Amino acid sequence: GRVFDEITFKAAAASYASFDSIVENMEERPSWAFWRPDLACRLDPYSDAASLGLTIELVCLQTWFNCSRIPTECSGDPYDTAVYVLSVFANERNGSALATCDHKGALIFSQVGGSAAAAQRGSLCLVTRDPWTTPLTDEGLQAILRQKDAGKNAAFVYRFASTRLGAVLVNETGLREFAAGLSANTSSIYELERHLPQAAWLCLPGDATCVMDVSAVSLTEDGFRMVLAQQNATLVRLFVARVVGHYGGVVRNDTALGDLAQSSSSLEEIAAALQARPSWAQWEPTRACLANNVSDFQEYELVSLTVEHACRSMRDFDCDNIPAACGASLWDAADYALSVFQLENDGDALPTCYVNDSLIFARPRTAGGCVVTRDPWTTPLTEEGCQAVLGTGNASAVAVFIRRAIDEFFPDSVVESDAGLMGLAAQ
Repeated sequence: GRVFDEITFKAAAASYASFDSIVENMEERPSWAFWRPDLACRLDPYSDAASLGLTIELVCLQTWFNCSRIPTECSGDPYDTAVYVLSVFANERNGSALATCDHKGALIFSQVGGSAAAAQRGSLCLVTRDPWTTPLTDEGLQAILRQKDAGKNAAFVYRFASTRLGAVLVNETGLREFAAGLSANTSSIYELERHLPQAAWLCLPGDATCVMDVSAVSLTEDGFRMVLAQQNATLVRLFVARVVGHYGGVVRNDTALGDLAQSSSSLEEIAAALQARPSWAQWEPTRACLANNVSDFQEYELVSLTVEHACRSMRDFDCDNIPAACGASLWDAADYALSVFQLENDGDALPTCYVNDSLIFARPRTAGGCVVTRDPWTTPLTEEGCQAVLGTGNASAVAVFIRRAIDEFFPDSVVESDAGLMGLAAQ
């Protein structure tokens, strides 16, 4: 909460006789403060071990999940463990947090919060409804299957196959048919591990006999090596043409494209050649490394690295502050981080499209509610969106932003004086 009525708050504070009375009053959401349920008792990455331990204890008493099955990668650090059990609890209960922030006379945490940005500490242990970010565990799988969304099932299976098995998708129809048959009652990670190695719609490492769909290969060094292993010049050219498109180019000379494909032994070499914008392609700078408006299977790795790199490259913004509404989806988190980077750097995109053996995106998608811009009608209602609009120096634009914020956060309020609103905006 945030206090806005200091007089009433001080009177309430003077009346508290015990810690329990404070907690009881806070749970009633007194009217002297503005309350944000999505921030209530939110897990703090810098919490002390005692608070984390009490949080984990209470969650494990109330969850249907057996806490002895917390994955190894999430059990070493108390914060990671708290992230895992709180997010499993929330997914069991359609997003609901713990009903209390008090356990054994101490404050604890009741929810993780919404940020799934790859740079956020503990994100690898955050069970979400997003198939691109949820852990590759039974609990992560169940969080997806309970939504009964065949597309999300397919995304999780694709990610599991590519990450755990190193497989390449060669037939998307086969993947979607398999995913449509999954259900929360019968499916498990064990079943995926048992069935996927025999799937005809996957190419496993070292298998040079399968027919590869180059459009489904991730734009990474591993992806390029798997294409090279096919020893098929046409497939290599198709892969390089995809990289050209990623850099905002259209091939105008197939011979020159073939020469680059034949001479390249790594994706890094291809990226370096295309960074120079060779004359055998037509280039559109504004489309270079532009995030797509669709979430293709093979691009989730690129998006994850994009968020990580953008967050490391930020001068002022801390990606822990990506709002919950944008942090729940990796693509939305990328939009937010990339657009804030551009605003910090006078509109310039990330200077590179190749990081850690993979291509990444340098520009946010052209549409979406998580792209921070100077447009007061569309920019997110966040601190970064506010600063972007204030930076225009246009009082009318600021007034539009303020009116949107009032409508969103104070729906029962009405602007009674347009002149007063403009006066506030002009300050």
